[in-house]
Amino acid sequence: MAAPKRKAAAKRPSKKSGGYSIRAYALHRKKLGLSGGSAASVQKALNAGRISRGPDGKIHPEVADQEWERNSDASKRPKTLSISAAKAVREEYLAKMARLDYLERAGDLVSAARVRKERFEDGRSTREAILAAAARCAADAYAAKSVGDCESIILAELRTTLERLADGGGE
Repeated sequence: MAAPKRKAAAKRPSKKSGGYSIRAYALHRKKLGLSGGSAASVQKALNAGRISRGPDGKIHPEVADQEWERNSDASKRPKTLSISAAKAVREEYLAKMARLDYLERAGDLVSAARVRKERFEDGRSTREAILAAAARCAADAYAAKSVGDCESIILAELRTTLERLADGGGE
């Protein structure tokens, strides 16, 4: 039984040739810490026309690195921050969180969920108070001698109900 074939290691080109194979160029990019440090990435860049081969069919790193930089979409590159920039971002975030915590403890900031809940409860109690006013004045309105008297009775009851609500009282 024959031994399985091993992949040949990517060889550095000699000074004479000056060009790299796909795998050797990928290794070159990887060692420099650049994106495209795999043979698949280099092949994809070749197919997309972001980099080109030299007349000898090899990839010339000086040219290819410039082409890669020039022809790659900057928005797709990974965003990296220096340690000092990352610390500054973190400090800014912590300062903003401390300010929010202070405002909340000082009573100047409240939860949006709490505000929504209280608005709902206020609206419900207002609706119930106004609807109850109709029941309280129905008998008097029915006994009224004229439409004008009926309207006056209803308006008086609604005013009383709305004043109670404005003063913070319910029904």
